[in-house]
This record gives sequence, structure tokens and C-alpha cells, in this order.
Amino acid sequence: MLIDLIYSVYSYIYSCYVLYWVLVIIGCSAIVHVLIKFCWNYYITLWCVTDNELSHLPIPPGTLGYPFIGETIEFIRKNDRFYKSRQDKYGSVYRTHVLGRPTIRVSGAHNLRKILMSENSYVSSQWPPSIRKVLGPYALSMMDDIHEHKERKRLLINLFLPDALNDHIPIIRKTIKHFIDEWCQKGKILGYPQCRNLAFIMAAKCLAGFECDDEMGNELSTIYQSMIHNMFSLPIELPGFGLYKALKAKKQLIQRISENIQKLQNIPVDDRKGVSALDFLLREEDENCRFKTCESIVELMFASHDTTSSAMCSCLMFLGKYPNVIQKVREEIGSDDLDNLTLNDLPKYKYAYNVTKEVLRMTPPVGAGYRKVLKSFQLEGYKIPKGWTVAYGIRDTHHTSPLYTNSDVFNPDRWDDLPNFDRITPDNLETRYNYATFGGGPRTCIGKDFAKLVLKLFVLHVCKSCDWKLENKDAELYYIPVPRAVDGLPLVVQKRENDERSNKKDDNSQKITRHVESSQKIT
Repeated sequence: MLIDLIYSVYSYIYSCYVLYWVLVIIGCSAIVHVLIKFCWNYYITLWCVTDNELSHLPIPPGTLGYPFIGETIEFIRKNDRFYKSRQDKYGSVYRTHVLGRPTIRVSGAHNLRKILMSENSYVSSQWPPSIRKVLGPYALSMMDDIHEHKERKRLLINLFLPDALNDHIPIIRKTIKHFIDEWCQKGKILGYPQCRNLAFIMAAKCLAGFECDDEMGNELSTIYQSMIHNMFSLPIELPGFGLYKALKAKKQLIQRISENIQKLQNIPVDDRKGVSALDFLLREEDENCRFKTCESIVELMFASHDTTSSAMCSCLMFLGKYPNVIQKVREEIGSDDLDNLTLNDLPKYKYAYNVTKEVLRMTPPVGAGYRKVLKSFQLEGYKIPKGWTVAYGIRDTHHTSPLYTNSDVFNPDRWDDLPNFDRITPDNLETRYNYATFGGGPRTCIGKDFAKLVLKLFVLHVCKSCDWKLENKDAELYYIPVPRAVDGLPLVVQKRENDERSNKKDDNSQKITRHVESSQKIT
């Protein structure tokens, strides 16, 4: 009995001893945890501010995480919720530390205008070293010299003037219809991979001048995807590392474009099936600039591919959730023949354009832009320090702007009452940044009209030609690097009966026309 009592007392004392040390370890860990974060925050905010300008102003509130890694792990894990939680806590201007850089995140039309209109005075374009290496010094987005950038942009912007866009319409339409027919034949598809393939084939045809069959399209797409998947990597150019693989894939892509240049130069312009961006550059640039031309085409494909595929997939997702919107698009189309559309015909489809604008407002393909701070400046009473990165939140601004009632609701009709942001006027110099899908300022996306054209044609043709159903209406979206459904957006697609009848009528009318023509020739 005495032994049992002694054992019980000993066990109790031992348990208390163990619990004491567990609490000490936990407490010490918590203290060390707080001290590390405090010291890191102190070091960044005091010692990494490299100038004394505006020293009377505080740095924006926020947290900087742990040494070197900052808050990158939490950023990757939480996805879009990372920024939303901080915006709710700190407001439209706050500090963080992601992807190895101390960063000031801003949102709101006024703040976006300040950042985007301060190019080369307060801020400059910033890209990760691996991307700069892959896209090369001749890429428009990589040019730091303002005069060189302006001259190059003046040339490239000609690729997307109205006449050039009008030439692209038959190619875009034919490619979209080909993919829709394939989707209907398959019945079940994954929307995002299919839209990605569609976007690549359109870019290869309209920008690089390739005449892609399925085999060649798959080969080019494999090379391109290898470049894209590996370019966001450590800047180490050694075998086995992502940058090495990306540069190898880019070299193969440049080789294919060079071969296509040789092929195009041997074909008279009148005999070519379409006039591409590559055709224009070949006419405007000297033969000694062929590598520069190839790099420009690679950059244009890079800029258009992921963004366009994301936007088309978002169209399928939102339209699939709102069948009433599809019906309104179909009512607007009526009995119109979409196969003979020109650029001048598109403005009549106002509701379809509203659909594309609302999709781009809800899920802009580029959620944020990044700039390097050249000189400290003031924003909302805070100091934005020289040498830091400033990230302007496009999606954040779209979702919090007071301009949009119920901004989290998909509503194309809202655009009937909103200002026209397509044109810059004295009345919308600031309000237009409430819709910043294509950026703004000197580095506004030069291909925005091409992107708008593709999306308009896609919405019109997909609504007219087929019905589709979302297998998962509550699909989770992942936003890095572009918005896309985590499950790939599985769809069930089928041909519309009305469209099948119209196709049969078109086929019959074409047969009759050929028969009449042959009869006239015989006569």
C-alpha cells in the first residue's frame, strides 16, 4: 500500500516536471519565434531603407514573415486569400515580403494611376532574373531604356491596328470553330487544357505565321509549354535546373520560327493563307534583325497565350453558371451569320462584349503587376521606399472598387450604366483605373485589342454553336500565375440542334452554288 502511494506521488511529481519543461520549451519557442520575426521586421524596415527622403513618413503597416523566405510559403499556401486577409486588416496599402523581395502591395484606382503613370520617374518595370534571361534583351517588356522602349512599342503596336485585326478574324474564327467541333465530338472535355491548346494554336497562326495541323501544333505546343513551365525558376543556368530547360526550349522555338521565316519568304504574299504579325515584322525590319524579330514573336506568344487561355476558360465557367446570360447572347446573335463578320460588325454585339468585360473584371488574367521603386515617394500618407518592390493589385481593385455594386456577383448588365473605359477622356483619367485588366500608362498591354477580339469571337461562336454543362459548378480557382479551375474545369459539351440545321443548310447552299458555277462554266 505504501509502495503504491509512493509510486503515485512519484508519478505525479514526474508528470509535473515533464509538463513544466514542455511549457518552458513551448514558451521559449514562442518567444524565439516572435523575436526572429521582430528582428527581421526591424532589419528590413530600418536598415533596408536606403535613403533619408520622406523620413518623417511611416512605412505602410503589415508583416514581413521570417528571414529571407518572408511570407512566401503562406502566400503559396493561401493563394488569393493571402492578399484578401491582409487587405481586410491593413487597408489598400500594406507591406509584405514575398518571392525574396520586401514588397508594398497597393490597390484602388487612385493608387494604380499613381504607380502606372510614374514609369521611369518613381518606378520601373521589374521581372524575375530567370524571365529576363529567357525573354531576352529585345523583348519589349524587358527594355529599361525609355527611348528604346518607345521606339520598339511604336513598331509593334502596328501589329494590332484595325486593318491587321480584321485580317486575323478569318483565322481566329476558323480555329475556334474547329476546336468547338472537336469538343462536341468528344462530349466530355477539361476546359482549361482545351482552352490552352486553342489559345496556343491561334497565337501560332496569327502571330508566328505557322500553318498548324494537329501534329505540328502538338509539337510546337510541347516546346512552348516546356519553356513556360521552366522559366519561373532559380536563375541558375546549369543542366537539370529549370532555367537551362527553358532556354533550351526557347532555342528550339526560335529555330522553328526561323524555319518558318525561310518558308514564308519563298511564298508570294498573295498566296499565303493569312497575314500574321511575323509577316509585318519581316517587311518592316532589316534582314540583319532576324533574331530580334524571332524574340519579339516569342514574347508576343508568351504575353498572349496563358492570359487568353485563362480568359476563355473563365468565359466557359461563368457562362456555364449563368444559362440566362448564354440565352441573352443568343438572342443578340439571332439569325446572324457569324462566318462573315468583320471588325466593323462586332460593335453591334454589345451584350456579348459586356460579357467579356465582366469576365475580365471578375478574373483578370494578370492579377497584379510589379514595379521596382527608383525613388521614394508618398502614397496615402506612407513612404514607399526606394529599392523595394511595389505590387499594384488589379484583381484587388476590381473586387473592392465602389464603382461596382455587388462586385462579387457576375453581372454583365452592369456595364450598360458604367463609363466607357476603352477610350481615355478628361472625365475618366482616374476612374478608368477601376478597370485595369490591361494595365495603364506607358506599359499598357499593346495586344489588348487582339485579346478583346479573340474573346468576343469566342463568346459569340461558343454560345451559338454548342451547349455545355459544368460538372463542378463550385470549382475552386487557383490564381497563380493565372486564374484557372483546380480540377481543370470538366465540361459536358454537345452541338446545338439549331446550329446543326444551319450547318446542313450552309452545306446544301454551298453545293448548290458549286453546281451553278460548274454549269455556267460548261455553258
